[in-house]
This record gives sequence, C-alpha cells and structure tokens, in this order.
Amino acid sequence: MRPPPPAPLPFLLLLLLVLLVHLPSPPAEAAAGPASAWGAISAAAGGRRRVASPAEQEAAAAGVLGRLLPSHARSFRFQIDSKGGVCGGSSCFRISNVDGSGKNGAEILIQGTTAVELASGLHWYLKYWCGAHISWDKTGGAQLASVPLPGSLPQVKATGVKIERPVPWNYYQNMGWTTITKLAGSTIGTAEENTVSNTVNGDPRWCCTYLLDPSDALFIDVGQAFIKQEMKEYGDITNIYNCDTFNENTPPTNEPAYISSLGSAIYEAMSRGNKDAVWLMQGWLFYSDAAFWKEPQMKALLHSVPTGKMIVLDLFADVKPIWQMSSQFYGVPYIWCMLHNFGGNIEMYGVLDSISSGPVDARTSHNSTMVGVGMCMEGIEHNPVVYELMSEMAFRSQKVEVEDWLKIYSYRRYGQSNVDIEKAWGILYHTIYNCTDGIADHNKDYIVEFPDISPSSISSDISKRRTISKMEKHRRFILSEVSASLPHPHLWYSKNEAIKALELFLNAGNELSKSLTYRYDLVDLTRQSLSKLANEVYLNALNSYQKKDSNGLNLHTKKFLELIVDIDTLLASDDNFLLGPWLESAKSLAMTENERKQYEWNARTQVTMWYDNTKIEQSKLHDYANKFWSGLLKSYYLPRASKYFTRLTRNLQENRSFELEEWRKDWIAYSNEWQSGKELYAVKATGDALTISKSLFRKYLS
Repeated sequence: MRPPPPAPLPFLLLLLLVLLVHLPSPPAEAAAGPASAWGAISAAAGGRRRVASPAEQEAAAAGVLGRLLPSHARSFRFQIDSKGGVCGGSSCFRISNVDGSGKNGAEILIQGTTAVELASGLHWYLKYWCGAHISWDKTGGAQLASVPLPGSLPQVKATGVKIERPVPWNYYQNMGWTTITKLAGSTIGTAEENTVSNTVNGDPRWCCTYLLDPSDALFIDVGQAFIKQEMKEYGDITNIYNCDTFNENTPPTNEPAYISSLGSAIYEAMSRGNKDAVWLMQGWLFYSDAAFWKEPQMKALLHSVPTGKMIVLDLFADVKPIWQMSSQFYGVPYIWCMLHNFGGNIEMYGVLDSISSGPVDARTSHNSTMVGVGMCMEGIEHNPVVYELMSEMAFRSQKVEVEDWLKIYSYRRYGQSNVDIEKAWGILYHTIYNCTDGIADHNKDYIVEFPDISPSSISSDISKRRTISKMEKHRRFILSEVSASLPHPHLWYSKNEAIKALELFLNAGNELSKSLTYRYDLVDLTRQSLSKLANEVYLNALNSYQKKDSNGLNLHTKKFLELIVDIDTLLASDDNFLLGPWLESAKSLAMTENERKQYEWNARTQVTMWYDNTKIEQSKLHDYANKFWSGLLKSYYLPRASKYFTRLTRNLQENRSFELEEWRKDWIAYSNEWQSGKELYAVKATGDALTISKSLFRKYLS
C-alpha cells in the first residue's frame, strides 16, 4: 500500500542541472535587506537572453515523464503558468486533479513557472502520493513499482497543492578553476611586457601560463572579445559568467586598492561584452585562504562590482558558512551551497542537520542576501540520502525534522516499511550522517590512500591510541597521536554504533534482499565498516614493526591484505561498485584505436596517481580521486600494500632500515604500468551481496 498523503511540506529531489530559473520578486525576508541588489540581479538575469516558449517547456517536462514512466505518459498534463495566475510573482508548482479524467486521459494537472517547476511537481507527486523513489542509477535507480496503473492515480485534495520556492535560484555544478584572465603568452602581443610567467608551486614542469595584468588596456579588450566570441559560438543564452580568478591563486599583494582594481577590470571586460553581465564567483577562496582574505580584502573584491552585478557561491556552507562571518558577504547576494564531496570518493558521510536547517537559517537571518541554494560536489552517485534532502531545500521554507523525514525516505527507498531498517537509519543519522567536526571529508582510508612514508619517521608512540580508543565519540583524535606525516583517515562517529546499524540492515535482509536500493546501501555500509577496521589493522602492523614484533607484523599484515581481498569480493556483488564499467565507458567514446588507448589511460590515471610523478616521488595528488571499486582493489591497492609490507617484513628480519626510496621506485613503476594496462575487468556483478555481507560481518565485526 502507498503511504498516506503527507502534510503539504516541500519534498523534492531535483537533480536537473539548472543554473538559472525564472526570477520573481524577492521574498519578504530579503526585501527588507538589499532590495536594490535583488532588483539589479533580477533585471540582469532576464536581460535579453532567449527563454524557451511555454510549449517548449511543457514538452520538455512531458519528455522527462516519458523517459521515466512511459506507461503514464498520458496520465499527466503540464502547463506553464505564463500569466502568473497560479504563482503570482513567485516560482512555484501546483498539483491538482483533472476534472472528468478517465482511464485513457490525464488525471493529474501540474502547473509551474518553468519546466523545472513542472518536473519538480511531477517528482513531488510521485514521491508523496505514489510512494515512489528516484535515485541515481548507480545508487539503486528509480523505484516505481508503487505507482498505481493509469486510471487509478491517487487524487490530491480538491483545492490542489501549491509549493513555492523560498528563494529564486538553484545552482548545480562544481565549476573547477575557470577564469577569463588566463591567456596564452603567444596571443598577448603588445601586452607582453605586462605579463607574469606563472608556475605551480615553483615547479618548472608546470610553467608557463601567462597572466595579463588587469591594468593593461588590452585586458578589457581581450575579455570583451572572449565574451563576444562565446555568444557567437553558443548564442545569447545567458548573462551569467563564472570567473574564479583567485580560487587557490593568491593575489601578489593584499593591498585593497589593488584587489579592487582587479575586480573592476574583470567586470568591465564582462560588461563590455554583455551589458547585462552578472559575475558568478565561487566563495571557496574565502575559506581555503582565510589568512589572506580578511575583511578589507574581501570588501575590496566584493565591492569592486556594481551592486547586484555579482553573486557569490558560499561553496562550503554546509560545513563552513562564510555568510556568517562576513556580514552576509558584506551585502553581496550569495547562494547557499553544499560541497560535500571531494574527488568523487566513495564514503558514507554527511551533515543532515546542517542541510535541513542551514539554508533556512541563512534566508531568515537579519538583512539576508541569500538568493538561492546549490550543490557543488566534485563527484556524484553516492550518499543518495544527502542529495535527496539537499535538493528538497530548494522548495523548503521550514526546517526539516530529519528523523521523521528518514522514516518516509526509507519506506520509499526500499518499497516497504521495516522496523530494523528504521532503527538502522536512526543510528546512521546520529553517526555517519552527523559529522560536526568541521573537517572537509576526503577519503584517506589506508586501503585507498596508502601512506607514502617510512615507519621510522612515525612516532614510536602509536600505542597511545589504546588509551584513547575508549573515548569512542572522539575517535578521530586517535590518529593525531601519530606523526604529522601520516595521513589521518577521517573518523567522526562511533564505529561500534555504525556496526549496530549494519547488523540491523542484515536482519532486514530476508525481507528486502530483492531491492536494488537495499543491496546498494548494504554493500556500502559493510564496505565502510570494514574499511575503518582496516585503518586500525594498518596501525597495528606499524606498531608491531616498531616493537620489532615479527609475529605481530605478520599477523596484522595478513589481516590487512585479506581485508582488501574480502572487500573486493563484497564490492563485486553489486554492479555499482565495479571498475569495469568506468573503463568500458571511457573506451566506448573513442573513434580510433589510438583514442581508445588514450581514453583508457586517462580513466585509469584519473582514479589512481595523477601523472606528475617522478621515478622516486609520487604525485602530490596521488589517490585524490580514489574509489572503492571491485577490480581496483585487487589489481591496484592490493599490490601496493603487499609490496610495502613485504619490504617491511624483510627489513625487520634482516634488521635493516626501511628503504623508502626503493619501495617508491618499485611502486611507482607498477602504478605507471597499471595505468597503461589493457586487461579487462568485470562489468556485471557476481555473488550474493547479502550472503557475502553476513559472512564478512561474522568474520570481522561480530
């Protein structure tokens, strides 16, 4: 049976890539603040850009329905509210019944400001009137079996359900390092004397990108030409231009006047190319280089652009909201963003309380300049619960009661209610999905980011962790007892509590084992528990080495390597944790054999060691995009760890110091060889996930 219709609260998973939507009048909270900024942005965003016609937008929404639920293509009618009779001056969607609907006709009418609102309304209805669940394909996919047959769709209340956006904009994308100021030296011509040869960390291998000084008149000319050429190439489709000139790129001086001149020149170049231009800028620099960007420097940059002509992405607001410490970005409009993921790593992690309340707190704060919500993750297809909740905040005007929300979420995700699953999600909410330590989560578990160090350089007092391990709530501090050269895997929760959640998942297996979403979550939670255990085993091995305990070293080495093999077997039981599809997808894009080789090399390199290594020095960003994928563990991470521990054991037996450089030579050569490999990996799962997970739970965790 379907769940009862919920109270009219905004629940939405909108994973459409949308930068701009129709801009209404500012909400009441914002109107009391920088109204002039809202007005300027609203006017600029409208500008002269082409907007799709109502018919085109209605067809686009119908296309979403046709791809998602083709059997119900005639069951819904979509209508753009072009005259504002439904939404007035706001962005909204409205769900209502179609009078006289029959078995072969439309039953539900969805009206909205744009096609985005129409698709949002469709998803809202499927979720909360039909009990459906829509997830990324690689996190279980769409669960639509609960949707009644055409002609039998649940009716909404007679007056319909209308949901308004509390803020007008959505943002979805991590733009990376984009700038209009970086020019190739050969194109600069007469401005060559006003350029600076730039390097990365002083390394001549990454040289020489020329930066044209903004004080040079040609700077604005080139910027204008760039905008004009972009409009010629792609059409007059936007007035928003992303430019992150100082993202992880510190200005040569902290003099406010100089910083202001840079900002002014950048915007002048934009506006010469498009008079309605709005500068969209990541706010990451204010967090990553906070020592430089103090109040005078921030104001100099933010106020160098006319009011309403800049929008800042508060990129890491889910953990480190800059709006709070900058007086609402000193009056400049901003978008509250969730960053969440680095490198596309696979790790269960989230801050559900922050997501459920942060955007509301920001919007309702005094003199708020918040104009939207966004998601800026570096990788997708993981932690579906986090992204579903964050997406709903686009339509939420009130804070979410997360525990109640999770009960509905788990019902829809697995297609039925289950007491054990509800209890498990209650635990996960207070552990894995309640990270409050303020640390950016980038998976550094020792299996996937193996430390590039000599054990002799590590503090011999690793055993200090024994006395701290009882303080399970603060388990992350254990690794701080080790030398700073040893990476610190992030651990912000009680492992024992997470294992209890896993046990509850396993108890529910007899009822839910056929569910793809359950299987994905079960494999992911089992992987997480075993990976955190492996971190402890690694430290135990190093501790044994330092104590010259060869038996202990052999025991813990064997267990660490065995964990890698067993986790690989676990991951192989689900299609969504395989290396093979990643490589085959890359190769399928090739037009020639040479392209095929290049694309496969790129795909292998991207998830392993980025190619700035030498024969004796790993890439500084090795394992940045590490993945827990079957095939990658056995063929890449296992040989790496095995080579290290083999040398460690031999050195202990021969009473010799560990030869780090020799291990590096061996390992880096293997890594480069693997990246150029052509061996095939499985693209389909093997084994039963529930059986394997139960077996590994008994072996390691019970």
